[in-house]
Amino acid sequence: MRTIEEIAIQCAENNWGDGNDASLERQKKSCLESIEEVLRWIPIEDDLPEKNDFLLDTNIPDVLRTKKILVKTDMGTVTDNRRIKMAVGEKQWVWFMNYDGEEITHWRIL
Repeated sequence: MRTIEEIAIQCAENNWGDGNDASLERQKKSCLESIEEVLRWIPIEDDLPEKNDFLLDTNIPDVLRTKKILVKTDMGTVTDNRRIKMAVGEKQWVWFMNYDGEEITHWRIL
C-alpha cells in the first residue's frame, strides 16, 4: 500500500510533470492537501454524512441511508457504519450501529 505522500507525488507527476522541480513540489503539496482534506476525520458536531448529497444511497424503498463511512468513537473504536432514516415510523437520522458505552464523535469517507 502506498503512503499519502507517494500518491501525492504520483498525482503531481501525472498532472504537472514538466521537469521543473519547483513547480512539481508546489503541485505535490497541492495534491497532498487535497488528499488529506478527503481523508480527514470530521467531528459530528461540525457535519453529518446525510447533509452531503453525494453520500446518500437511495436504492432501498422506504429507507434513506448514507453510503458506508468510517466512524470513530470517544473510546477510539474505528469501524464502518452508516446513517439511516426510515420513511415510516422514526423520522430522524440515526446511526445504523451503536457501540455499548461509546459515543460516535467523528466520521470520514471510506
